[in-house]
Amino acid sequence: MRWLRGLGLALWSVGAIAALPAVACERALDPPEQFVQFLMDGDPWAAYDALSDNYRAEHTFQEFLLAVSAAGLDHASFQVWCTRSIADLDAIVDGHVTVDRRRGAMMEVHLARREDGAWVIDDFTADSVGEGRRGINPIFLAFPSRADAAQLVADAIDQIGTAAATGDFTEFRSDMATLFRDRFPDDRLREMLDPMVEQQVDLQIFTLVPPIFEPTPRLLAGRILVMSGLVPIEPRPLLFRFLYVREQGEWRLIWLALGQTSIPDAPEEFENLGDPI
Repeated sequence: MRWLRGLGLALWSVGAIAALPAVACERALDPPEQFVQFLMDGDPWAAYDALSDNYRAEHTFQEFLLAVSAAGLDHASFQVWCTRSIADLDAIVDGHVTVDRRRGAMMEVHLARREDGAWVIDDFTADSVGEGRRGINPIFLAFPSRADAAQLVADAIDQIGTAAATGDFTEFRSDMATLFRDRFPDDRLREMLDPMVEQQVDLQIFTLVPPIFEPTPRLLAGRILVMSGLVPIEPRPLLFRFLYVREQGEWRLIWLALGQTSIPDAPEEFENLGDPI
């Protein structure tokens, strides 16, 4: 049992060393950690929403994406924070974020206290350190705004509806990503949409109502855009799950699922297409 006690002591020592940055300084406020966690989850909408009204009034969503990508924060994988100074109405928080195997980013986050007493991020900066800089990620910069995401969903549903109504999937399939066309023939695409065809669902009516995203769109592996949710039309909403990759400057479908009761998950191969770009 001695070796077990030794192993336990070693593990405790590692944990104690890892905790030193947090112990050595005052505990960080939650907003910076939540902000970076949103980016780690591939959810820039939530990260942008976590910023103050003042920041969002001065910086568009696209400008925000550029600032995040320029600092490498779209590849964030680990974070350690330490509050440096707090006043009555503002705070400055320092942190270190690992953005890939060879480098990190030193962050400084400025927070402001709202009227309700809650802290909110008013500005952030990040300076990359180390080797292996990837540069700007054009796929991350193309992450759709809410309006663009809604349009992507409406366009896909409209194309599917036209193909289902005419029975001709050739044009729709030609607009899909190369990976899908290589993997599935025309007949397979028809089979995927058979439930909609058999029930004679008029999909065009679902393009008139904005979709509800549940959860918010995500970017997986730095390159796969996942959008799922529902279009709330009575008596039954339309459920959707669309996966996209960026090809020739456009978001192109690599997987789709529609239904009014349930929809299948995408095959694992489509949710894990290799290393981030």
